[in-house]
Amino acid sequence: MKLLRVGLLMIASIAGNPAAQAQGHTVLVRAALDNPGPSAGVVEAVRSKIVANPRYSVTKTIVGTELVLSIACANQPSGYACSYHIAFYSPKTAPLSLAPKVGIVSGQTIEKVTDRLYESFVDNSTDDRIHSAIRLQLDLVAAFCKRETNRDYCRSTNQ
Repeated sequence: MKLLRVGLLMIASIAGNPAAQAQGHTVLVRAALDNPGPSAGVVEAVRSKIVANPRYSVTKTIVGTELVLSIACANQPSGYACSYHIAFYSPKTAPLSLAPKVGIVSGQTIEKVTDRLYESFVDNSTDDRIHSAIRLQLDLVAAFCKRETNRDYCRSTNQ
């Protein structure tokens, strides 16, 4: 339960501290597939839009990254269709999904798809969304540890 208490205290201190709320997040934007095909142009376009936002710093390495936006696109006769996933990596919790398990956007041009992906990324990576996801995960751990059958395990891992 020590981890749970520390996590909740950290959330409370962040929630009450405007400077902590305004912190930037390190982002990795990547193609979800080894052979990105049509995803490559979309990944670069989304990365460029995120670079322009002072709330984020973009990296090309997973080391130290907080947010990972994975994109997989198909080029259709009517335009592009892309699936995406936004993961948040926190030292306080296991990796968290910030958007629906897999989001989908489509558009006739790379620009349309890029705009929709960027808007979804920004909307789903707000500090409020991140803090809510962390709180939810910590609440789930607390609920797990409250169950009689799990108490011995929770006590032994928190000593």
